[in-house]
Amino acid sequence: MLSIRALHLTLIAITSFCLQYSTAYPIRDRGQEVLGDAQNSYATCDGIETYTTEWFLANTLPAYRHEIYEHALFYTRGTSRRARDLAKTSRGEYVTIWEVWPCWLYDDRQVEENRLRCIHHEPEVRRTFYENMSRAFARMARKNATVMHSFKDYVQPPEDGIWARVELPALREKTDVDQLRKMNEDKSLFATSSITRDPWETVKLVIQTAMDEVRAIFRRAKLRTSDSTGAACSIWSSADDNWLDSLW
Repeated sequence: MLSIRALHLTLIAITSFCLQYSTAYPIRDRGQEVLGDAQNSYATCDGIETYTTEWFLANTLPAYRHEIYEHALFYTRGTSRRARDLAKTSRGEYVTIWEVWPCWLYDDRQVEENRLRCIHHEPEVRRTFYENMSRAFARMARKNATVMHSFKDYVQPPEDGIWARVELPALREKTDVDQLRKMNEDKSLFATSSITRDPWETVKLVIQTAMDEVRAIFRRAKLRTSDSTGAACSIWSSADDNWLDSLW
């Protein structure tokens, strides 16, 4: 039978071993380490709160840090490909939303190095992303603009898409665009109408302030020297084409 002294020494040894193990492998610290890794991984995935309308205005390709006088081309669903083709072959007569921002914004790959993966993974968040981009594009338009509708929607364009809900209100409330040219895909139908808004004297100050905000954003953006010139890209070689087209 162990003596009291021997038992005491044994207990001291066991206690010392347990304390050493606890210090070497603290459960709380290990949990924090795992949590920290998860947070770091999440931090590389941008949230929608970054990509506001103002952010898009400040981060156009360098060639588009200016207002778009009379060349902005909008469209509604069913005509996105035709509108892009028209802009591509028009030698500057038309500019669509897809020429204005760099390619990386459209990257929907679900890989860790892609900052946009969280946004493009969730349809509703992605919709908000493109609505903010579209609002920025509309706010760049000046004097006159053009909108393309499909033949079947020419008389009564969709009211639930980005054009009706986001872009047209932005033209009316935030720009001086007063003439809207309307055409179908093959340009066989064409008409010009006035943007309806309150009397100009009533809205002049609000609109002028909104346009001045855009100009100030562009002035600050032009001071940056770290941007590459970049180029617009084509992202419609996949099933995304139909989904994106349906937004408008």
